[in-house]
Amino acid sequence: MNDELTALLDRLARFGDDNDSRETERPKRMLNITRDTGRLLWIIVCATRATRILEVGTSNAFSTIWLADAARSTGGRVTTLEVNPEKIALAHANLASAGLDGVVEIIEGPAADTLAGLPGPFDLVFLDADRASYLTYLELVVPRLRPGGMLIADNATSHANELQDYLVYEFVEDYKDGFLSRRELIRRTLHIVGGVASTATLLTAMDGADRIRAQADDGAAGDEALLTGGVLLGEVLEDAGDDRLERGRV
Repeated sequence: MNDELTALLDRLARFGDDNDSRETERPKRMLNITRDTGRLLWIIVCATRATRILEVGTSNAFSTIWLADAARSTGGRVTTLEVNPEKIALAHANLASAGLDGVVEIIEGPAADTLAGLPGPFDLVFLDADRASYLTYLELVVPRLRPGGMLIADNATSHANELQDYLVYEFVEDYKDGFLSRRELIRRTLHIVGGVASTATLLTAMDGADRIRAQADDGAAGDEALLTGGVLLGEVLEDAGDDRLERGRV
């Protein structure tokens, strides 16, 4: 990630913070992810070499830029879904300023309706939209994930009380060619504190559902993402290395 793009992301982060401190109506707020979550997304896309990326919830494209810059390095593309026309206009302008508009397709409309018509498969899906619909999105997204693909959901621990149905979901059933297919979900939860992801602790279960929880050594609460997929998060972090968070200011 070059200095110009880093500077643009800094400006967008400040814009989002300033806007959201003034606005009380949710549709008018940017509700952007933090820089540290953006860095994590960038690292995961690069480490897994994901090329087919889906984002549910574009807003003004702050998170989209992190995904798209990484996708450009892997030769991939980002499809992102947004229902708010004003935010879509901001997203188009910001992506153009970032020089990433050729890597991203924005689809306007309710995410559930759009997801139902997307063919997939996707290597990685980032979910950061209305939390009340997370379970609906999960059921629509998982059949469109490639085997071993990854679903990253923001706010999985900070708003866990709102996401109980989503968090306990262990599999998705789907019919293909008249046959029932069950896709087991393997879960890992990562806390992000101060831009550094610490070593993870793995807890396994024989039924195919397990959790990996990584916290800063001081145990402080921070931003988080819940990852569902076939990639061991601990391995991704070890492959990337903490120095990746500093190198290139990603």
